[in-house]
Amino acid sequence: MKEQGEQSLELYREVSTLGTINLAKQAMEAGVKRFIFVSSVKVNGEHTELGRSFRMDDNHAPEDNYGLSKSEAELKLMQLCKHSEMEVVVIRPTLVYGPGVKANFASLMSLVSKGIPLPFGSITDNRRSLVSLDNLVDLIM
Repeated sequence: MKEQGEQSLELYREVSTLGTINLAKQAMEAGVKRFIFVSSVKVNGEHTELGRSFRMDDNHAPEDNYGLSKSEAELKLMQLCKHSEMEVVVIRPTLVYGPGVKANFASLMSLVSKGIPLPFGSITDNRRSLVSLDNLVDLIM
């Protein structure tokens, strides 16, 4: 979604937060034993200390509406399921790549496929983690 401001936050909340909670309630009623929520690394924020990775027990520090909606969903999901029999598993993937990938990653792949040399040697402080769609699905399954 490319909407900005409050409209974007409300749309994200409707899908990421409210949708997740509604689905979790239905799962509980159906007797589901494990609920896997695919959240986002954006819950943690955009930056880590040099040499340190995000951890599940880090404080939430989202910097955009998408991350905020995922953070709210995680917190509400944990509260909802706190005293239930249903186990909650939260996965916070990084950038997911695979068929149909869009945005900056697609642009990067387009340049690579054309054989254009990229100035990676000059980029020393912008490390990113990526996960393939296949590997993420394997984790979930």
